[in-house]
Amino acid sequence: ARISRREPPTTMRTLLLASNSDAVLRGDLRIHGRHVAEHRIAWVTTATKGARDRTHLDRLRAAIREKGIDFVEIDLEEMTSDDFRASLRGRDALWMESGNTFYLLKAIQASGLGATIRGLVTDGLLYIGTSAGAYVACPTIEMADWGPDVKPRFGLTDLRALGQKAAHVARQGELAVP
Repeated sequence: ARISRREPPTTMRTLLLASNSDAVLRGDLRIHGRHVAEHRIAWVTTATKGARDRTHLDRLRAAIREKGIDFVEIDLEEMTSDDFRASLRGRDALWMESGNTFYLLKAIQASGLGATIRGLVTDGLLYIGTSAGAYVACPTIEMADWGPDVKPRFGLTDLRALGQKAAHVARQGELAVP
């Protein structure tokens, strides 16, 4: 059963947090009554620069193109708030891709983009976070270190992240926003 087809208010925080990109690309996932492929996405691939294996990026880029998703690929490193806002022009979604969570958060902190991202999401920009992108949406990324694998931290000591709160419930391919 579909949960909700209503249009979101003009300002709403909507987050889609997933363990991997396949969860976003497969099936008929709908956000605000629209399929993921119908959104114009700014795809942030910065976290992949810190990943041990970057081969998944080419596969994923091809899968996104195959789905017909309108996207621009951006890297947050050395980007100013003005640069970031310009890269989002005409986009209604920000997709933070998987990779190394510590690398991604370090880039967000170094660029000072945390406040900009939080403000844009609060103002209604859809935030899609997969793996590392999901972790940085949380208050901290300390859970990225839970598990047997020791991950490189790239000198990052402050683990405070974007501090968003999930505002969605996904069920049978439809996204409801309370």
